[in-house]
Amino acid sequence: MTMNIQNKMSKEEYASLFKNTEIKVGDNCYYCYCKDGETEISNFIMIPLYLIRDGATASRVFILRNKLGCEVRIEFSIEEMTALPKFRIRIEREVNFMWYGSSAKFNKLRGILYSSMEVITKISTLGWQKQGFYAFGNGVVYDGNWYPIDEEGIVRLSSSLGSFYLPAFSKMNEDSVDFLFEQKFVHHAESRVRFYAFASQLIVVYGENAIIGICYIIVCLFRDIIIRYRREFPSLFLFGPKGTGKTAFGELLQSPFIYCGDHPNLRTSTMPSLAIVLSQAENAMMHLDEYKNDIDVEKVELLKGLWDCQGRSKLDMETHKREQSKVLSGVIVSGQEKPTVDIALYSRQCVLPFHKDTHTVEEKANFRLLKDYEHEGTSYVVVELLQIRKQFEHSYASCYEQAVKDICSA
Repeated sequence: MTMNIQNKMSKEEYASLFKNTEIKVGDNCYYCYCKDGETEISNFIMIPLYLIRDGATASRVFILRNKLGCEVRIEFSIEEMTALPKFRIRIEREVNFMWYGSSAKFNKLRGILYSSMEVITKISTLGWQKQGFYAFGNGVVYDGNWYPIDEEGIVRLSSSLGSFYLPAFSKMNEDSVDFLFEQKFVHHAESRVRFYAFASQLIVVYGENAIIGICYIIVCLFRDIIIRYRREFPSLFLFGPKGTGKTAFGELLQSPFIYCGDHPNLRTSTMPSLAIVLSQAENAMMHLDEYKNDIDVEKVELLKGLWDCQGRSKLDMETHKREQSKVLSGVIVSGQEKPTVDIALYSRQCVLPFHKDTHTVEEKANFRLLKDYEHEGTSYVVVELLQIRKQFEHSYASCYEQAVKDICSA
């Protein structure tokens, strides 16, 4: 796919990269001089953009422009940039890009271009970041302010923190289907829904259950602080007959984090897919639906393990080492049956019953207003609550101890 991309540097700045080198640039191609005269080694030039770091791996992004003026943006893996045959295969997927030179010339070109690439850190797991900000798929919340990504999927913070890449809404990935979760884990900056209105309406519709639900939103958002102090974190279990609003309640609680989020079916989801769901974002909330007491024992064990923040355990057949998947978010489980198949499972849930299946006209109107809030976007709930993170972190331990004393003396 070709596109018009504004050059990041002037022609003079780009030409200066090749000053005093054996590679020359002109007419959107590279050439060099040999004993037979001027020799063309490509029919395109490469404009360096970013080195994207992603944990132990990395990639490099370039604009390629050929002699006909066609441009394309390509993200190259390290393997594609270090092995000329793989590089050739990658560029020849595009309109008309050909490399005629040797591996030695290609290595020289890499050395020249690498020197002017901006270093960007890729955010692969959304939610809370160790650098001290909260990442949505379309930007980050840092120090109380919202920083949206640019069209390239990049958000630039302070000089000390650096720049970060969120791929879901990058121009380069606009035709990709690999970021379905990230495209729902978004902040709606244009929404007018704030925490007080959302929480108040939730209480109007769901009463005492809503109070627990609001508290659960807060603890999920600060989950890393809680498990640092106590390695225990309960799930929120919603149970009741069909039509009592339990699933809708779970969707509403999840909405500040995930817009129109899916809730995987516990009965039909595979164990690997559930492990992925639980590790997609840190300090967020995931909703698992359709619990029944006859689900697989392995899934019951997975739900029990959420209490002490343990995910799915598996054996790597190559290294013969046992690996534990991560659980990074709080979990809501909903279903028509109370989780009595295992007393250990039941004791690790905060269980909320739902019984009412008939509603007045006024109650239905209140519920529709709440769903309107959800449709408009409730992510400002997260943005507002993040402002109390330092206070929560400072006060949590003492408040927890006092709460335990109060309960024990009651």
